[in-house]
Amino acid sequence: MTDSRTTIAFVMKYHFTNKKGGAETQTDILSRELSKNNFDVYYIAETKDKKKFNVIENYHGVKILWINSRHLLPYNSRYYRSLIKINPKIIITRHTSALTFITGKYCKNYKKKFIWMCHDDMVPFDNYFMRFLKVQLSISSNSLIKKIISYPRAWLKDYYKNKGLKYVNKAFTQNQFQKDTLYKNYGIKSEILNSSNYKATIQYKQKQQKNIIWLGSISSRKRPDLFIRLAKKCEDTDLSFIMIGNCSSKKKYNYFFKDIPSNLKWLGKKDYNESMKYLSDSFVLINTSIKNTEGFPNTYIEAWFRGVPTLTMDCDPDNIIENFRLGYAKNDLKLIKKKIMDFRKDEALYKKYHERVIEYANKNHSINKNIKKFINKIT
Repeated sequence: MTDSRTTIAFVMKYHFTNKKGGAETQTDILSRELSKNNFDVYYIAETKDKKKFNVIENYHGVKILWINSRHLLPYNSRYYRSLIKINPKIIITRHTSALTFITGKYCKNYKKKFIWMCHDDMVPFDNYFMRFLKVQLSISSNSLIKKIISYPRAWLKDYYKNKGLKYVNKAFTQNQFQKDTLYKNYGIKSEILNSSNYKATIQYKQKQQKNIIWLGSISSRKRPDLFIRLAKKCEDTDLSFIMIGNCSSKKKYNYFFKDIPSNLKWLGKKDYNESMKYLSDSFVLINTSIKNTEGFPNTYIEAWFRGVPTLTMDCDPDNIIENFRLGYAKNDLKLIKKKIMDFRKDEALYKKYHERVIEYANKNHSINKNIKKFINKIT
């Protein structure tokens, strides 16, 4: 019997099971929900596990096609051949690199619908990789030689990314800034689609909890050193500071964690469920990322569904944290500390924010609501 369902393929470098990044989280959620809504869903991703090469693995109703993670040429035929094999009607990517070109070229040649989803505030710039590289290098400790050889690679990535975006049939952005910038630089119209997640078990924790949490990979653009400095400023309080995230090298660890206060614990990389347990048990979430180097942090949504307000040093997409009073956006460690202590001292104030972030998440970021909008837009 022939399967009459519409076939959709996600084209990504990683899957949620081998990288817990923001783009991977969102594509995992979308792919699973599309499968539940009677679509035949594939997900092409790379793996280093030789046993999985060219194997299709069923994951929550989604067929993951694993391909070899060798990196040869920007126009890599591994993805192209996989798309020919699957023959999807709709292709979705939330990744920006040479894959954008590969995916777009396939869609043009085989007359398929190419859905592209923006995942970062810098992506809509035509020199995205060069801009991103400059941000990294400005706060990097790499040698001069390593910095110099990074530029040709960044230029090449921009070249293929820009060619690939010409093939997009439907684009989605995360906020107004991305939408305006994409149209200005590429002439591509897009629709804002809120990032989504699942509802969570909520605990009210004003009285008993003292944990201040930071979630993310240990990287320069996320500025974990600011969180460490905040912990030092709060050594005269009863607060506990927790950091969870992968640190890719000993050099990074030594750079960021050479002097940590006694009230801070770095727990390293944790699986998703364990990370969410720590988040549920936390009082507030702190974000220290550089403005416009992220799209819409998944940790915000995950925190709000759990009733945890957000305090950010810089990253406030479309100013929603300030405008909707979901926490505070203050680029000052003293003010951040003051806001935390205000929450600790004033239970009525904290409870208002606790209830408000839950209400906002349910209204704007529920996958049960947003998946219906997404399906209507792509079919």
